[in-house]
Amino acid sequence: MPPTPNPINKHAPQEYFPAAPALTLAQAIRADDVAAINAVFAQHPDLDPNLPGKQGVTFLFWAYAHHHVRSLRALVAHKADVNRPLLLPNAKGGTDTTHLLNIATEG
Repeated sequence: MPPTPNPINKHAPQEYFPAAPALTLAQAIRADDVAAINAVFAQHPDLDPNLPGKQGVTFLFWAYAHHHVRSLRALVAHKADVNRPLLLPNAKGGTDTTHLLNIATEG
């Protein structure tokens, strides 16, 4: 089965992360601004790097959807769990469970 296109990168960060500090982090990830990512975690040490946003989108997946390897590395440095299952939106309005590695190997 061919991989389905991922439209998440076409959406605004606030659609998945509506409030600060998660929104601030999502904006930094979208800009691939590692200094801003580090600043968010410095200012909010209790911010969970594995916090799922709306529809299960995580910061790691948000970075992956934008093809931002530097942001991915920064998130992992802040203890984002690359092995955590992802609950991602599907075409039927629900969610599917997968792993970041599965997505990366698809293309």
